[in-house]
Amino acid sequence: MRGYSTHSIFGNGYNSGNVKYAARDICRKAKLKMGMVFQNFPLFPHKTALENLIEAPILLKKTERNGAVAIATELLQKMCQSKIEMSAF
Repeated sequence: MRGYSTHSIFGNGYNSGNVKYAARDICRKAKLKMGMVFQNFPLFPHKTALENLIEAPILLKKTERNGAVAIATELLQKMCQSKIEMSAF
């Protein structure tokens, strides 16, 4: 596979499996599509939920503000809908 290197992991005398490492450019592309949300992690307290959500796309991915707001608004709507659906149980 182009752009990947494979290595075996050995522990306690047996082969634990293979790990594939991607080239830096492939990792960078993948990282740009990933996101993480930490629970109980302090956000910017002086900003709204929407402002906290658009911070990284604007600063790191150079997304235009209008596009970031549209995506964040959609995510917040999904989250609120999910919360409403869960409260029915």
